[in-house]
This record gives sequence, structure tokens and C-alpha cells, in this order.
Amino acid sequence: MSNYIEQYQDIFAYFEQFVSFSDEEKIGFSSLLNTRMYKKGETITAIDSVEQHLTFISSGIVRGYYLKGVDHFTYFIGFSNAFVSAFSSFTNQTPSEVGLEAMTDVTVYQMRYSDLQILYNSSKEGERMGRFAAEQMCSVYETRLMNLFTKSATDRYEELVVNEPRLILTIPQKYVAEYLGIQPESLSRLKKQVMIKGTNR
Repeated sequence: MSNYIEQYQDIFAYFEQFVSFSDEEKIGFSSLLNTRMYKKGETITAIDSVEQHLTFISSGIVRGYYLKGVDHFTYFIGFSNAFVSAFSSFTNQTPSEVGLEAMTDVTVYQMRYSDLQILYNSSKEGERMGRFAAEQMCSVYETRLMNLFTKSATDRYEELVVNEPRLILTIPQKYVAEYLGIQPESLSRLKKQVMIKGTNR
């Protein structure tokens, strides 16, 4: 097996949940990837910069944020085994209205926009893999948006506790509250309510 496939085996394990690719296809895709490590608090993509990378989180947690006045607000939190990008900036190659930041020490695999275009133009299988990554990322964003519109804050918090307990334990409460779309004081009340509810079951 190619060293490329061994090096990036977690990204291919992610792909293979949904679709299979040959070793040759994997080698072509992974040869265009670069591994990068970011320290906690380090900027991955800055607001007003042009997003140049499609990024897969191998380990760690990444925050997506936007600027309102002088304050940053969290709109997205990405965990290991997921794609993340300032996607509108990436696809249109225009300055980004959002930023990405490492919330913990993070290891990512990145593919440049220019390399992804080469992949699209040179290989049908490579195009399929690249587009699949983009589609999965869009699906995550859409699910996140629909949860904000259709579920109560209590439901969103309980879902977070079940699906991503590491977020509750690792991330400052300010960011958890922003992610849930509520105020920090509301989060404190929610936590107490859910705890009482759990002890009464």
C-alpha cells in the first residue's frame, strides 16, 4: 500500500463510510494533500482573506466565527473526521466574511483551491472525490442551520451533550453558548434544567 494512503488513512476511512475508491484514486487524491498543525488559538483562515484550502480535521476542534462590530461570534464548530472551510470564499475565491480558528491543538489535511481544480479537470474519479468532500461539508452546514431554526435551545443542548460531550468538557462556555445561539446565562440555566431532568428520570 502507498505511503500516501497510510499517511492519510483517517480521511479515507471517512470517505469509505459513504463510497469506495480504488488505491489508485486514493493515491491521486492524497498526493495533493498537505498536513499542517495549528496551536490552540491560532488562525487557520482570517476574515477578509481569500480561502485557499479545503481542510479535513484529522484531530482537534476548529471554530468558525464571524465579526459583529468588534466582537467575534461562533457560528460553527468542527471536530475530527470532518471537512471545514470558509466555503463561499473558497468556491468564489473572494474575501471571506468568516474566519476559522483552532480551539485546541489541531492537525489538518489541506488541499489548495488550485490543486482541487487540477483534480477536477484531470480525473473523473478525482473530481468525484473532491466534489463529495464539498457536498458532505455543505450537508453539515445545512443540518446545523436547520437545527437552529427548528429545534429549541433545550433540544440543541441535549443533542450536543449526547453527540459531542467533548465540546461541553473542552470548550469555554462562551463559545458553547454562541454555538447554541443563546446567551451564556441561558446556557447556565439550561445545564441546571437538563441535570435536574436527568436525576428525575
